Amino acid sequence: VLGTSIRERSRGAGASAEGNEAGAIGGAGTVQYLAQIPTCSEQTKLCALCTQASEELLREHYIALRDRPFYSRLVKYMSSGPVVAMVWQGLDVVKTVRTMIGETNPAESRPGTIRGDFCVEVSKNVIHGSDSVESARQEISLWFRPEELTCWEDTAEHWIYA
Repeated sequence: VLGTSIRERSRGAGASAEGNEAGAIGGAGTVQYLAQIPTCSEQTKLCALCTQASEELLREHYIALRDRPFYSRLVKYMSSGPVVAMVWQGLDVVKTVRTMIGETNPAESRPGTIRGDFCVEVSKNVIHGSDSVESARQEISLWFRPEELTCWEDTAEHWIYA
């Protein structure tokens, strides 16, 4: 899940305030569950979606893990089927999405989270989420061109954001 801020759209596509970006990638096997995953909350909304990823893109996405023993297996797993890269926008969306995703270890994830409900082992934990605004910005630019981000206004937005 990757995201931009509703409040900061006036700065231009992709511009955002601290705490208003998040990123997540649903891994191989996640596509079949996408319809079962509700929006994070009334405060977030989907504004971009991608379902294809090359091995090269996945290697770049997980570059920080390249020295870990599971890196090659992770890239192989993630490239074994379609992925769903999403951009979410909303207030505090990093925190909201991280809560919705659950702990990295599915055994430690609460029921009702994506990992708690759909994952059984760490090496195939079905979803990645940006852990900070900075990583979300980097991941958004890796997966999407600015013109692919669709920031839109919900009719209920003025009731949610003061």
